Amino acid sequence: MKNDEHSNSRERDAGFHSSPVVSSQLDVHEALEETVRKHVRTKWQHNVRSETRAAVVPLLQEAQDGGRPLLLDVGCGTGLSSVHLAEHRNMQVLAVDQSAARLNKAPAHDLVRFIRADAADVWCLAAELQFAFEHVFLLYPNPWPKPGHLKRRWHGHPALPLLLQCAPATTLRTNWEVYAREWHRALELCDRDPELREIHPKTPFLTRFEEKYARSGHTLFEVVSDSSS
Repeated sequence: MKNDEHSNSRERDAGFHSSPVVSSQLDVHEALEETVRKHVRTKWQHNVRSETRAAVVPLLQEAQDGGRPLLLDVGCGTGLSSVHLAEHRNMQVLAVDQSAARLNKAPAHDLVRFIRADAADVWCLAAELQFAFEHVFLLYPNPWPKPGHLKRRWHGHPALPLLLQCAPATTLRTNWEVYAREWHRALELCDRDPELREIHPKTPFLTRFEEKYARSGHTLFEVVSDSSS
Protein backbone atom coordinates (compact mmCIF):
# COMPACT_ATOMS: atom_id res chain seq x y z
CA MET A 1 0.00 0.00 0.00
CA LYS A 2 2.82 2.41 0.90
CA ASN A 3 4.59 1.66 -2.39
CA ASP A 4 1.40 2.43 -4.31
CA GLU A 5 0.99 5.70 -2.44
CA HIS A 6 4.61 6.64 -3.14
CA SER A 7 4.16 5.82 -6.82
CA ASN A 8 1.00 7.92 -7.04
CA SER A 9 2.77 10.81 -5.30
CA ARG A 10 5.62 10.69 -7.81
CA GLU A 11 3.14 10.68 -10.68
CA ARG A 12 1.36 13.71 -9.26
CA ASP A 13 4.60 15.59 -8.70
CA ALA A 14 5.72 14.78 -12.24
CA GLY A 15 2.84 16.89 -13.49
CA PHE A 16 4.38 19.91 -11.79
CA HIS A 17 7.83 19.62 -13.40
CA SER A 18 9.08 23.02 -14.49
CA SER A 19 12.52 24.11 -15.69
CA PRO A 20 14.19 27.09 -13.98
CA VAL A 21 14.41 30.41 -15.81
CA VAL A 22 17.29 30.36 -18.29
CA SER A 23 18.89 33.64 -19.36
CA SER A 24 22.20 35.00 -20.56
CA GLN A 25 21.59 37.83 -18.08
CA LEU A 26 23.09 36.72 -14.78
CA ASP A 27 22.97 39.95 -12.79
CA VAL A 28 20.97 43.16 -12.45
CA HIS A 29 20.66 44.77 -15.88
CA GLU A 30 23.27 47.46 -16.48
CA ALA A 31 20.56 49.78 -17.83
CA LEU A 32 18.15 49.33 -14.93
CA GLU A 33 19.08 52.44 -12.95
CA GLU A 34 19.04 54.71 -16.02
CA THR A 35 15.69 53.24 -17.12
CA VAL A 36 14.00 53.66 -13.74
CA ARG A 37 15.28 57.21 -13.23
CA LYS A 38 14.05 58.16 -16.70
CA HIS A 39 10.56 56.86 -15.96
CA VAL A 40 10.48 58.65 -12.59
CA ARG A 41 11.24 62.04 -14.11
CA THR A 42 9.07 61.60 -17.23
CA LYS A 43 5.27 61.53 -17.19
CA TRP A 44 4.02 58.54 -19.15
CA GLN A 45 1.58 59.48 -21.91
CA HIS A 46 -0.89 56.64 -22.21
CA ASN A 47 -4.47 56.25 -23.37
CA VAL A 48 -6.45 53.91 -21.16
CA ARG A 49 -8.77 51.49 -22.92
CA SER A 50 -12.37 52.69 -22.72
CA GLU A 51 -13.69 49.30 -21.64
CA THR A 52 -11.16 49.20 -18.79
CA ARG A 53 -12.14 52.70 -17.69
CA ALA A 54 -15.83 51.75 -17.68
CA ALA A 55 -15.18 48.65 -15.58
CA VAL A 56 -12.58 49.95 -13.14
CA VAL A 57 -13.48 53.57 -12.35
CA PRO A 58 -16.86 52.79 -10.67
CA LEU A 59 -15.19 50.10 -8.57
CA LEU A 60 -12.43 52.43 -7.39
CA GLN A 61 -14.87 55.25 -6.71
CA GLU A 62 -17.11 52.94 -4.69
CA ALA A 63 -14.14 51.78 -2.61
CA GLN A 64 -12.95 55.36 -2.22
CA ASP A 65 -16.34 56.72 -1.19
CA GLY A 66 -16.95 53.91 1.26
CA GLY A 67 -13.47 54.03 2.69
CA ARG A 68 -13.09 50.28 2.18
CA PRO A 69 -9.63 48.85 1.60
CA LEU A 70 -9.09 47.18 -1.77
CA LEU A 71 -6.32 44.79 -2.73
CA LEU A 72 -5.04 44.49 -6.30
CA ASP A 73 -3.95 41.12 -7.66
CA VAL A 74 -1.96 41.71 -10.87
CA GLY A 75 -1.90 38.87 -13.40
CA CYS A 76 -4.36 36.86 -11.32
CA GLY A 77 -4.67 34.03 -13.86
CA THR A 78 -7.43 31.64 -12.86
CA GLY A 79 -8.00 33.46 -9.57
CA LEU A 80 -6.53 31.07 -7.01
CA SER A 81 -4.42 33.83 -5.46
CA SER A 82 -7.28 36.34 -5.54
CA VAL A 83 -9.63 34.11 -3.59
CA HIS A 84 -6.88 33.18 -1.13
CA LEU A 85 -6.04 36.84 -0.49
CA ALA A 86 -9.68 37.82 -0.10
CA GLU A 87 -10.40 35.08 2.42
CA HIS A 88 -7.11 35.29 4.31
CA ARG A 89 -7.28 39.06 4.71
CA ASN A 90 -11.06 39.43 4.65
CA MET A 91 -10.81 42.23 2.10
CA GLN A 92 -12.16 42.97 -1.32
CA VAL A 93 -9.84 42.16 -4.21
CA LEU A 94 -9.65 43.61 -7.69
CA ALA A 95 -8.15 40.81 -9.77
CA VAL A 96 -6.87 41.67 -13.25
CA ASP A 97 -5.48 39.55 -16.05
CA GLN A 98 -5.22 40.02 -19.81
CA SER A 99 -6.30 36.47 -20.64
CA ALA A 100 -10.01 35.84 -21.10
CA ALA A 101 -9.34 32.10 -21.17
CA ARG A 102 -7.74 32.18 -17.72
CA LEU A 103 -10.39 34.48 -16.25
CA ASN A 104 -13.15 32.21 -17.55
CA LYS A 105 -11.79 29.54 -15.19
CA ALA A 106 -11.85 31.82 -12.15
CA PRO A 107 -14.38 30.93 -9.43
CA ALA A 108 -17.11 33.35 -8.47
CA HIS A 109 -16.49 34.93 -5.08
CA ASP A 110 -18.32 37.67 -3.20
CA LEU A 111 -15.11 39.50 -2.27
CA VAL A 112 -13.37 39.29 -5.66
CA ARG A 113 -14.02 41.28 -8.81
CA PHE A 114 -12.32 39.79 -11.86
CA ILE A 115 -11.62 42.16 -14.75
CA ARG A 116 -9.85 41.58 -18.04
CA ALA A 117 -7.41 44.47 -18.27
CA ASP A 118 -3.83 45.60 -18.63
CA ALA A 119 -2.54 46.32 -15.13
CA ALA A 120 -0.88 49.51 -16.34
CA ASP A 121 -4.32 50.84 -17.32
CA VAL A 122 -5.56 50.19 -13.79
CA TRP A 123 -2.61 52.08 -12.30
CA CYS A 124 -3.29 55.02 -14.61
CA LEU A 125 -6.90 55.19 -13.49
CA ALA A 126 -5.98 54.90 -9.82
CA ALA A 127 -3.52 57.76 -10.24
CA GLU A 128 -6.19 59.89 -11.91
CA LEU A 129 -8.52 59.34 -8.96
CA GLN A 130 -5.72 59.64 -6.40
CA PHE A 131 -6.77 56.21 -5.20
CA ALA A 132 -4.47 54.00 -3.15
CA PHE A 133 -4.84 50.23 -2.94
CA GLU A 134 -4.32 48.66 0.46
CA HIS A 135 -1.75 46.32 -1.11
CA VAL A 136 -0.67 45.36 -4.62
CA PHE A 137 0.46 41.80 -5.34
CA LEU A 138 2.59 40.87 -8.35
CA LEU A 139 2.82 37.11 -8.11
CA TYR A 140 5.16 35.35 -10.52
CA PRO A 141 4.99 37.82 -13.42
CA ASN A 142 6.39 36.85 -16.80
CA PRO A 143 10.16 37.24 -16.26
CA TRP A 144 10.93 38.30 -19.84
CA PRO A 145 14.39 36.76 -19.36
CA LYS A 146 16.23 38.04 -22.43
CA PRO A 147 18.47 41.07 -21.69
CA GLY A 148 16.63 43.04 -24.38
CA HIS A 149 13.36 42.53 -22.50
CA LEU A 150 14.16 44.84 -19.57
CA LYS A 151 11.46 47.37 -20.48
CA ARG A 152 8.86 44.60 -20.56
CA ARG A 153 9.51 43.75 -16.91
CA TRP A 154 7.39 45.72 -14.46
CA HIS A 155 10.38 47.52 -12.95
CA GLY A 156 11.50 48.63 -16.42
CA HIS A 157 8.02 49.67 -17.53
CA PRO A 158 7.14 53.38 -17.81
CA ALA A 159 4.10 52.74 -15.59
CA LEU A 160 6.28 51.92 -12.57
CA PRO A 161 5.87 55.39 -10.95
CA LEU A 162 2.08 55.12 -11.34
CA LEU A 163 2.10 51.70 -9.73
CA LEU A 164 4.02 52.98 -6.72
CA GLN A 165 1.82 56.08 -6.52
CA CYS A 166 -1.26 53.92 -5.95
CA ALA A 167 0.49 51.19 -3.94
CA PRO A 168 1.97 52.10 -0.56
CA ALA A 169 2.49 48.36 0.01
CA THR A 170 3.65 45.84 -2.60
CA THR A 171 4.56 42.17 -2.66
CA LEU A 172 6.35 40.53 -5.57
CA ARG A 173 7.13 36.83 -5.84
CA THR A 174 9.27 35.20 -8.53
CA ASN A 175 11.35 32.12 -9.22
CA TRP A 176 14.09 34.15 -10.95
CA GLU A 177 16.53 35.77 -8.57
CA VAL A 178 17.62 38.39 -11.11
CA TYR A 179 14.04 39.64 -11.40
CA ALA A 180 13.73 39.88 -7.62
CA ARG A 181 17.01 41.75 -7.31
CA GLU A 182 16.05 44.15 -10.10
CA TRP A 183 12.65 44.84 -8.53
CA HIS A 184 14.34 45.40 -5.17
CA ARG A 185 16.80 47.87 -6.70
CA ALA A 186 14.08 49.68 -8.64
CA LEU A 187 12.13 50.22 -5.42
CA GLU A 188 15.24 51.59 -3.74
CA LEU A 189 15.67 54.03 -6.62
CA CYS A 190 12.07 55.12 -5.99
CA ASP A 191 12.82 55.84 -2.32
CA ARG A 192 11.26 52.68 -0.99
CA ASP A 193 12.86 50.43 1.64
CA PRO A 194 12.18 46.94 0.29
CA GLU A 195 13.09 43.59 1.81
CA LEU A 196 14.22 40.70 -0.41
CA ARG A 197 14.13 37.17 0.97
CA GLU A 198 13.94 33.54 -0.02
CA ILE A 199 10.61 31.93 0.76
CA HIS A 200 9.57 28.33 1.23
CA PRO A 201 5.80 28.30 0.77
CA LYS A 202 3.73 25.30 1.71
CA THR A 203 0.15 24.40 0.98
CA PRO A 204 -2.06 26.18 0.33
CA PHE A 205 0.07 27.71 -2.41
CA LEU A 206 -0.85 31.23 -3.52
CA THR A 207 -0.83 30.43 -7.25
CA ARG A 208 -0.58 27.47 -9.62
CA PHE A 209 2.82 28.76 -10.68
CA GLU A 210 3.99 28.85 -7.08
CA GLU A 211 2.90 25.25 -6.61
CA LYS A 212 4.58 24.15 -9.83
CA TYR A 213 7.84 25.95 -9.04
CA ALA A 214 7.93 24.79 -5.42
CA ARG A 215 7.26 21.16 -6.32
CA SER A 216 9.93 21.42 -9.04
CA GLY A 217 12.51 22.43 -6.47
CA HIS A 218 12.98 26.04 -7.56
CA THR A 219 14.26 28.64 -5.13
CA LEU A 220 11.51 31.24 -4.71
CA PHE A 221 11.99 34.89 -3.83
CA GLU A 222 9.77 37.58 -2.33
CA VAL A 223 10.26 41.34 -2.26
CA VAL A 224 8.05 43.25 0.18
CA SER A 225 7.78 47.00 0.47
CA ASP A 226 5.53 49.11 2.69
CA SER A 227 6.03 52.87 2.54
CA SER A 228 3.50 53.45 5.31
CA SER A 229 5.46 51.61 7.97
